[in-house]
Amino acid sequence: MKHRRFLTIIPITLLLLSAASYLMSDGSKSFPAATISDNGKLKAVVLTDAANNPKAMKEQKFTYTITDENGQSVSGAVVDVSLTMPGMFCGVIPTRMTETSPGTYVAVGIPVMKGNWTAVASVQAGSDSLRIEHPFHIG
Repeated sequence: MKHRRFLTIIPITLLLLSAASYLMSDGSKSFPAATISDNGKLKAVVLTDAANNPKAMKEQKFTYTITDENGQSVSGAVVDVSLTMPGMFCGVIPTRMTETSPGTYVAVGIPVMKGNWTAVASVQAGSDSLRIEHPFHIG
């Protein structure tokens, strides 16, 4: 009986230690400042300002540069960006999108809590479409 209790306590203790270590770690170290997606017809580059030390409940900006297969800026594309938190049920956070110059689009959204997030964008330019997922961390 004592051995069974002991064998049950070990995995639970390891699980709790792993969870505590994960929660106390700085996840931002493994996230890129830029993500690139290219399907041969469209190319999208998304940049975030990770040096800005993004916080929960504060505006976060994502700059998307969209070009065609010839490297020319794509103006007038429909770019929809939403923020999601993988593995969590906190919903999909919409963003505000503005084309600031030909081929450059800025999305502004507000992540609602600390943790790992993904900015999911769909780009539609004429008959061509592209999806790009950019992981980021809110501390």
